[in-house]
Amino acid sequence: MGIKDRLGLRTRRLRAVARKVFGWRDLRPGQVEAMRHLLDGGDALVVMPTGSGKSAVYRTVGQCSGVHAGGEGPRGSAP
Repeated sequence: MGIKDRLGLRTRRLRAVARKVFGWRDLRPGQVEAMRHLLDGGDALVVMPTGSGKSAVYRTVGQCSGVHAGGEGPRGSAP
């Protein structure tokens, strides 16, 4: 685990992006772990009930990394 992990910088950034960009007050259990894994370059298959925030994982990581998830362009419309 790197120093950034110990200080929680990535987790704070993920939470801040989720709050600022999407208006989500908090993230659910498991979301942060999947997001951190994706930011490390790993793959993730998130299995959660409908409406529980699966897309939040990919959308937040996309905003943090500058990649737009879901094949959408920068304004949320298909290219």
